[in-house]
Amino acid sequence: MRTLLCTLLIASSSLAQNPFPATSANNASEYWFDKAEITRYELTQSRYGEIRTGHSVLIFVTEPFLPEKQVKHEYGEDLDSIPVLKLNRIRSFTTGIYDYRLMASAFHTMEDVGPEPSGLKIAMSATEWCGLVFQQINRRDDALQSELRSYFQNEGDQNVTLPNVWTEDELWLRIRIAPNTLPTGEFQALPELFYQRLAHLQPSTMSAIGSISTNESGATSRYTLYYPSLDRTLTISYETQYPHRIFGWKETVQGKMFSRGKATHTERLYYWQLNQNEDLPYREKLGIPGS
Repeated sequence: MRTLLCTLLIASSSLAQNPFPATSANNASEYWFDKAEITRYELTQSRYGEIRTGHSVLIFVTEPFLPEKQVKHEYGEDLDSIPVLKLNRIRSFTTGIYDYRLMASAFHTMEDVGPEPSGLKIAMSATEWCGLVFQQINRRDDALQSELRSYFQNEGDQNVTLPNVWTEDELWLRIRIAPNTLPTGEFQALPELFYQRLAHLQPSTMSAIGSISTNESGATSRYTLYYPSLDRTLTISYETQYPHRIFGWKETVQGKMFSRGKATHTERLYYWQLNQNEDLPYREKLGIPGS
């Protein structure tokens, strides 16, 4: 009886940790072309040799996109406008006295998604009390065009052309759109811009190894990405069934924890309409600090 009770408590606890409500949506038109999905994650981040705590927010939303200009289609007629899934990924934590904030916006086509890389653009900013760094990647002319603007002397302003390979940032979107097309085995990739920034890596592509696994019940899948030259591993856990919502991630470098995120709150909202003071309670619903 005692064993059964413990088992039930563990099962209840496990269910309580899943913030995602049941959904009947089984395709993009039913789920994506309406509200945005906003999920808050409990963040653990290593920085300056110490473990920091904070929060991360992942915002998935569809937008019309101009692939030639690589900007949101906001006005005027343009027959080339395409629907994309955008991910705004934010990490906020403190290092001693000062704040640290990372934000990356990634854009991925939602049409004709096949086995080849199809992330269109990534823009990343890192702001903290020492200064600001900006980096942007555009997939153009069968290459990745990298632009870096940094206040560090040994980085400065850089424009670099990289091979047309997978970008780690686009894989978060690929999970949501077509996880069966995630790259597996050995391939060339550009490490995520967050890691490049925190590790002060020069923009470069390198060998990576990808794999997909599922838990015993089949309800949760995991995509694992390993970079041998960095001894860095990223594992993203997500729903096996549509809409493949992301439960969390774990990132290790040389066997040590580098970052970890665990989903705690989620809402589907027209967030771009909720910009008044009276809308502040939505932050509380998402478990996000008021400022």
